[in-house]
Amino acid sequence: QGTLYIDDNESFEYRKKKYLYIRFDYKDGVLSNSNIDEDASFTTNAWIERIVILGPPLNINHAKLESKKLGIKKLQVSYDGEGRSLTIRKPAVSVEDSFTITLEQ
Repeated sequence: QGTLYIDDNESFEYRKKKYLYIRFDYKDGVLSNSNIDEDASFTTNAWIERIVILGPPLNINHAKLESKKLGIKKLQVSYDGEGRSLTIRKPAVSVEDSFTITLEQ
C-alpha cells in the first residue's frame, strides 16, 4: 500500500483542489489505484514507467493491465537474477487513470 501526491509544485492552486492524491494497493497479485480525494483534479503528463514488486509470487509470465483509457493490455515482466523482485516494464498508464494490473502465470 502506498500513496502519491501530485500538484503543479509552483502555486497555491492545491487550495482549489487542483491536485491528485492517489492510493495504490497490492493484494493477491493485483495492483490497483484509487483517488483518495474524489473532489480534487489535476491534469498531468506523468505516467508509470515501471513497477517493481518485492517478494513476488513465482512463475509469473506476464501481467494484464486494465484501465479506462487504455483498455486491456498484456505487459512483459522479468525477475531479477535471484527472483527477489519482479519488474513490470512500461505499463505507460497515466497516473490520472484508474487501473488494475494483475499478475498472471
